[in-house]
Amino acid sequence: MKGTSPGARGVMSDSGWSNGDVFLEYLKTHFLEHVPALGPQQSVLVIYDGHASHVNQELIDWASKNRVVLFVLPPHTSHVLQPLDVGIFGPFKSYYYNECASFMNAHMGQKITRFDMAKLACKAYLKAMTPLNIQSAFRKTGIHPLSSNAISAEKLITCEGFREASPVRKVAALKGGKDAVLAFLNSKKENDIASSKKCSICQTEMKCPSCSNAKPRTHKPKSGGRDITSDSYKNEVATYASQRKEQNDTSKITPSRPLPSTSGLQINRPDVAMETDTDDDELDDRVPCCVCKQITPPDLRLHPHLKIVNWAQCDKCDGWVHLAFCTTVRVVRRMSEFVCPKCEVEA
Repeated sequence: MKGTSPGARGVMSDSGWSNGDVFLEYLKTHFLEHVPALGPQQSVLVIYDGHASHVNQELIDWASKNRVVLFVLPPHTSHVLQPLDVGIFGPFKSYYYNECASFMNAHMGQKITRFDMAKLACKAYLKAMTPLNIQSAFRKTGIHPLSSNAISAEKLITCEGFREASPVRKVAALKGGKDAVLAFLNSKKENDIASSKKCSICQTEMKCPSCSNAKPRTHKPKSGGRDITSDSYKNEVATYASQRKEQNDTSKITPSRPLPSTSGLQINRPDVAMETDTDDDELDDRVPCCVCKQITPPDLRLHPHLKIVNWAQCDKCDGWVHLAFCTTVRVVRRMSEFVCPKCEVEA
């Protein structure tokens, strides 16, 4: 943190990526210090994108206790609705690249390391984070002063393009003008109504006899475009958590033995949550290899190139093994038998 601007703070996660703990630490130790004293009936509004590190139960509980309202922007709209993206990050990147160029000119042959990052970034930060840029960004996004006409509807339509299986009609409508866009939206609405009348499992008729006894799918509540500290969202999260718990309890009663996939990676490793409510994108691999007794292969650091660690389950002891590291086997084919080195020795 040498050379940083006054008041700057730094924190690092074990993985090097941002997560919920880092974001909550920022709100507790840095954000609240710069928020004016709130009255008995006042709250502070935080508008941000729906990154996984920004939405979790611990964060919501803390915000509710401290009168912080967390509003998550709709998905794929940050480039037009988030003030930082609209008016701050662009100038900041330009200033940062200029600072890096000046540093390399002054230190010929010297590389920019992580020890230089804070000093260079803070110089760019002070140039980009000016009151004029900040006020302009909030004005362009229609947040302050509040304006529903600051962003045209046509700009938000393209944000839905990622959800289209075939976006050709959407592109044609955008090129055709306002009337073509409205006609496209109306036809899309009619299609959505028709699809909502179909069975959610087999996508045929609504009351499908073959799927009538099947349990409905559990969908995680969407946080985009809403206040996640509201009571309605909290109730949805609580309902989702209870449904997930019931499904997990049911799966424990009738366990199914996972089969090796073509890549050797098991889809359902024990004690590893594939769909989780946590904010980390990484899986919580708590089951170590039965050969090296470690989660990460000991020889992984000897590989300077990118190496994907695959796992396989032994058919005799049900233990998990690092393929290509703790065994000579590199790939386990579906329906093929796999025996770990320990069981081979015992046999």
